[in-house]
This record gives sequence, C-alpha cells and structure tokens, in this order.
Amino acid sequence: MKLHRAAVPALIAALILAASGLGIVALRAVMHTAAGEVADQTVAPRARIGTDPGAVAPAFTAPAYAGGPISLGRFRGHPVVLNFWASWCPPCRAEMPALEAAYRKYQARGVVVIGIDGATDTWDASRTFLSARGVTYPVARDDRGQVAQAYHVAALPTTFFIRADGRVAGVALTGGFTGTDGTEELTKQIEALLH
Repeated sequence: MKLHRAAVPALIAALILAASGLGIVALRAVMHTAAGEVADQTVAPRARIGTDPGAVAPAFTAPAYAGGPISLGRFRGHPVVLNFWASWCPPCRAEMPALEAAYRKYQARGVVVIGIDGATDTWDASRTFLSARGVTYPVARDDRGQVAQAYHVAALPTTFFIRADGRVAGVALTGGFTGTDGTEELTKQIEALLH
C-alpha cells in the first residue's frame, strides 16, 4: 500500500495524538495507583517479614523435645529470645547456662527463651545434652533446616531478640553469651525488650 505525500503528515499527527492519549491514560492509572498505595499505608502499613530490625519475625512451627510442637505465633505478646544452637557446638554449650538463668530470671515478666536445635544435630545427642544441662525452656528441632533458613542463620550460636509485637528488635548476635561480658550483654538485650 502506497501513501500519498499529503497523507503522511496527517498520519503522523494521528499517531502523535493517539500516543498522547495513551500517555494520559497511563499517567492517570499510575497516579491513581500511587494515591491508593499512600492511602493503604496510612490505614494499615504492610508488614515486612524478615530478620532485619523492625521486620516481623518469620513464623515457624517445629517439633519440640518436650511437649507438643513449638510455634512462634503462640508466644505473640511476649518478648522472645530465639537461640539457634547445636549440641556439638562449643560456644553453644558454653552459653546454655546463661540462657537458662535468663529464662528463669525473666519468665515471671513474660520473657520466653526458645532454643532451635539444628538439622546437623541428632535427637539423641541433643536430648542428652539438654538433660545434662537442666534446660527447662522450650526447645524445638529444626529437622529440615527450614527455620534456620528463614532466619538466614550462617553460624552457631545465633540469637534473635523479638519484641512482644512480633518484630525483630535488633541485629542477630552470634558467638555466644559466655563469661561475665556475655551474661551482661544477654541481660541488656532482654531488658531492652521489656521497655
């Protein structure tokens, strides 16, 4: 199909007009969406789930060493100290008495300590270890490593502090709460959860 020279400017003008119309429609749609998102955020901000400070801590349910499964959601309304450990890990073994002492000290104030035993451990080794250490706080078994993966755990021990509203209070601490300095740091972190 051949176009006459006189028809070319008219065709260009029609294309420009059509493109302008589409641009206006697209701009209105973007502005409407942006306005809706701003309105949504003022009414109910979307919850960011993750391990960054201020994010909602990832939910989990895992089998326990004693009693029924342990679910993080069950402890909403309580500050939570979430500790990833393994029975073969020397710093984990060294910090366990400090965690147990903190649990006993702060339990009456609503603080919950939850231990998460890793998939690299065995049920028997962990049971023996927990019994020998006299651990009374809830301990769950992360058989498939899904809880550790959700929390991006790269080293043991790793501890998260979760506020009563379910949000992560700060950066995860690794290396263990050992010695006087470790006990003081654990106490400081728990006290911060309570204020």
